[in-house]
Amino acid sequence: MPDHRRLSAGEEDPLLPQLLRHMRQAERVDIAVAFILQSGVAAIEEHLRDLLDRGGQLRLVTGDYLNITDPEALRRLYDLTQQPEYGDRVQLRLFQAGRRSFHPKAYIFHTQQGASIAI
Repeated sequence: MPDHRRLSAGEEDPLLPQLLRHMRQAERVDIAVAFILQSGVAAIEEHLRDLLDRGGQLRLVTGDYLNITDPEALRRLYDLTQQPEYGDRVQLRLFQAGRRSFHPKAYIFHTQQGASIAI
């Protein structure tokens, strides 16, 4: 029976397993997050590579808000764009926030069947 819950919260239902489950089923993934850390990249990098190995597409935007983004984490993501087998299926953007607030947390998963799920 499909899980039709609309809210994922707390220790009993952590976010990461939800993201990975949808990523495994997606053909395109759009991510917008305020910052990127090494721990976050480590948690999803294998799954991003799997998406791309299956012919999927990744679009990711992050920012320099409050100087939290880890340059090494960005480098690891940038390395994906340099893999010839991934072609132009990886798009990375860095938003320079300056003094503006930039704090998105959005994940959109698109499937081959035309369905999309947003978290």
